[in-house]
Order: sequence, then C-alpha cells, then structure tokens
Amino acid sequence: MSYFPEVDQPYYLSNFHTLLRWVEQRYDDLLLPKEHDFLDIFRQLSVESQCLLVRMLMRTKLHFRYSKLVYPEIGNIDVAVKELCLYELVVVDPVVDIEIVTGQMLKAELITCFGHDLLLPKASKKQLSEQLYECYGLQSKKHWSKWAVGLDDPLIQLQCQDMFDCLCLMFFGNPYQDLTEFVLTDLGLFRYETIPFDDSTRAFQNRQQIDFYRQLLISREFLEQDLPDQAFDSLPAPIDSDWLNQKRDKTLYRIGYEFERKSDFDQALSCYLDNDYRRARERHIRVLEKQQRYEEAFQLCEQALAEPLDENEQQSCQKMIKRLARKVARKVSIAVVAPIEQHTCQLSYGPEPVELLAAESLTSQVQQAIYVENSLFNGLFGLTFWEAVFKPYPGAFFHPFQSAPHDLYTTDFASTRAREIAAGWERMQQPDYHQWLADRYLDKYGIANPFVNWSVIDETLLRLVQRCIPIQHLKTIFERILFDIKSNSSGFPDLVVFDRCQSCYRLVEVKGPGDRLQDNQIRWFDYFIRHQIPASVLYVQWQNDANR
Repeated sequence: MSYFPEVDQPYYLSNFHTLLRWVEQRYDDLLLPKEHDFLDIFRQLSVESQCLLVRMLMRTKLHFRYSKLVYPEIGNIDVAVKELCLYELVVVDPVVDIEIVTGQMLKAELITCFGHDLLLPKASKKQLSEQLYECYGLQSKKHWSKWAVGLDDPLIQLQCQDMFDCLCLMFFGNPYQDLTEFVLTDLGLFRYETIPFDDSTRAFQNRQQIDFYRQLLISREFLEQDLPDQAFDSLPAPIDSDWLNQKRDKTLYRIGYEFERKSDFDQALSCYLDNDYRRARERHIRVLEKQQRYEEAFQLCEQALAEPLDENEQQSCQKMIKRLARKVARKVSIAVVAPIEQHTCQLSYGPEPVELLAAESLTSQVQQAIYVENSLFNGLFGLTFWEAVFKPYPGAFFHPFQSAPHDLYTTDFASTRAREIAAGWERMQQPDYHQWLADRYLDKYGIANPFVNWSVIDETLLRLVQRCIPIQHLKTIFERILFDIKSNSSGFPDLVVFDRCQSCYRLVEVKGPGDRLQDNQIRWFDYFIRHQIPASVLYVQWQNDANR
C-alpha cells in the first residue's frame, strides 16, 4: 500500500484515500455497516465530488455557503453538490437555528435580512446576534432560505462529519490530528520509522473500545465547557484496555481538578481515589489537607514518599510532609540535599543567547564547550533504546506517520518494553558500544525520534562522548530518564564541556542575571551530586550591565 499521493490527484484527496485504505485494512472487522457503505459510496463518487467532500471535511465545520466553496480543481460546484446530495452526504438548504444563521452571515447581511427586528442598527455584530437570540430564541428553527431572504447564496450542511471523525480517530488515535499531518511527509520534511503492524498490536481490538474512546471525548468536551458534573456523569466505565483506561484516569483527574477548583472537595476526592494517573495521589493529599483531614493526608503522603510514582511527586510530597507533620505532631526526617557547585563570571553583553556567550568563554585549546541542553543525553538514550521506543504495542502506534508511541509518557512504558530495554543495557556493556552507537546514528539519521535532535547530535559529538564520558555515567542518567520520561527528559544543564587533554567532561547550567534554577533542574543536580556526575551552575554577570 502506497502512503503517498498519486500525481494525477490533488494531494489532499490522495491523503484521504490513504486514510480510508489504512482504516479499512486494519479495522475492517470493526467497521459498522454504515461505515462500510460510506467507503463504498466515496469510491463511486466523481473526482470533483470527492474533492469537494474532503475539502469540507478538512475544515471541521458542518455548514458552508456556496460562495465560500471556490476551488480551482473543482470548478463549478453545482454538479458535485448534486452528487453528494444524491448519496445523502450533504444537505442543501438545511433547517438551522438563529445561532447558525448569525455565524454564517456578515453584519451587513444580518441588517439586510433582519433590519426590521433590530433595536440597535449601529451595534456590533455580536450585539446584533444577541438581540436576534432574544428575539427568536435558539429553539426556533427553519430552512436557511427562510432566514436568508434576499441572499442568493445557498447553505450546505455536511451529513457525514461524525463518521469521518470516527475514521480519523481510528487512524490517528486522537481527536487532534487531521489530514494536514500527511503534508510534511509528502514534502519529505519528515521521515518515520517503519513499524510492523499486525492484528495483535492494533490499538482497538473491538468496537466497544472505539465507542469507549468516543464517549470519553464527549466527557472531555463537557470539561472544556467548564461543566465538570456533566463530564463526570458522561465518563464511560473502565474497559478491557490498559491504554484507554489510562486516558480515562487522566480525564477523571482533570474532572477532579475542576471540582477542586470549585471547592467541591468530596467530588474531587471521588475522582482522585483509586486513580492511577500520576498526579492524582498528590492532589488527593492536598484535598485531604484542605478538608483538615490531616492524619489521612499525612499517612497518604508517607505512602507516596515510600514508593513515589515519579520524582515530581516525590519532590511535592517532601514539601507537604513537613507541613502535615506539624499538624499531626509528628517528626519526619528529610534527606539533606548537598549544595550545588556554583561559579560566577563576567561577560560582555551581546546579541547572542547567554548560553552561547558562556560556551564561547569556556572554550579553549584544551576544552570545548557545546550548547546541548536536553539534546545530548536524550539523543544518546533514543539511539540506545531505539527498539524499545518503536516497539509495536497495543495503543502505541496507530499509523505509519508517528514519531513517538502514544504511550511514551505512561507509567508502564518501561515495563511493557522490558525485553528491549534489557537489550539496550546489555549493548552498553559491550566493548564496541560506541562504535555500535556511531553505526546506529548513520543508519537512523533523519528518522523522527522523540528523543533525538538530529541538528545537535553529530559524529563529532559522538566521538567526544566516547572519549570523555564514562559509560557508567550514561547508564546512570538513562536510568533516571526511564524512571519518568515526561519529567526527566528535560531540565538538563545547558552546556557540556569536554576536556580533550584529561579525557573528562563536566555539565554546566548557565544562568543570566536574575535567573534561577527550576524544580526539574534542581532534581537533576541532586541526582548528579548523589551519583558523582560533574555538574555546576555558572551565574553570569554583565561587564557593561550599567550601560545597557
């Protein structure tokens, strides 16, 4: 199956055909009869009708005026519209309410059609619309032509948007991506790893799972409208899918946070209790504290510190346990963090970023400072654990154009890829690891990987890593990344300074005047100190600061 457009079709139409072929081949047994019918009907349409339908579907609206549907490749749309009407894919002159009418008309058109009803003819369009809502009410509905008397511009209403959204969900695995994702691939701007797809790794194993996800999206829509009660009531019950239940837990957490924000603490607790989303337990503790249930909060905080889900939770609980201990008259011992090595320097202010100015000042005949920030260790991690990142797993990969698995930031990412990760650790113990790393770099160069920034990682940097950074240090850093990928793939120091004479290195975080370390950076420095990885903070002062 080709994933690229044929030369005799508009690019967007070829991309749409690709989406349909992919969904049909991968989920044929899960499609409903009406979805099979849609696929059959679409292929029977003329090219012009296909183009018009896809153009409208890509605009994620339901209503279109004729005057807005002007496309050179389609020409006169009358024939195309008639064909789409024949198959009930669109309706011309639909029954609509006043809200749709005001959304489709310009201010001048509203005055033309409703001038006799308007009390404030010099009002803004928004004010005019509000007057019409009051005058007609949103329950009043009639054909567009009855509203738009005097306007020779018919309205078209899509009848298949919901079905298209479902097909896109099955292809992309989320409601946010659309056909524009194909364009970057068609232009050659992105290359993607080839993933072996088979039925065992399908994200959706049955129709119930598809319907579950769609119901979950309805709950999220209520949440976006600031309606947490409706969001909670519409939330589907857990299902036989780990990745979908994880999405449910995250949505439930967000609902709980809205209840908490509205001071409905009992409802918030019902959302946080037995919720596996990584932030839920921390919020649970905070709500218990707000309810003055200090003993329960203290005990839950102790549990979190004994087995933290990630270091973000650990850091938050270390702050809360002190406060809670005072409330319940307990004593707690918090590990003392060793002081971070600090240096200062004066630099001449210039247009370049302070990190580049600092790198230039630290570079000499014997040492080379490179501005890498998060790219160095993440890149080495991504190359080393390439097979783990791109392992086919239910809920991980939906289509051939993914740069990262959907479950990358879940708590069980590592456990579901234990074999591939073990192979990466074993590879690092081999004497030819660095040569293997260089070969892997050449073999995979340019393929999208969530960890690898190809504009930073190059062969020169790999040689310096081989010469100056002990493999044990890499392993230690990789372990922390793997513990909490979402939090620990950021916060690295800005610079790596290689000493070619001593064959060693050090990491340097650069802070300009008034800047300070962030929480995730502090956690990294604490980790560096505990594992004897050389790292320090360089505070920059401007030599000509008074004259700036």
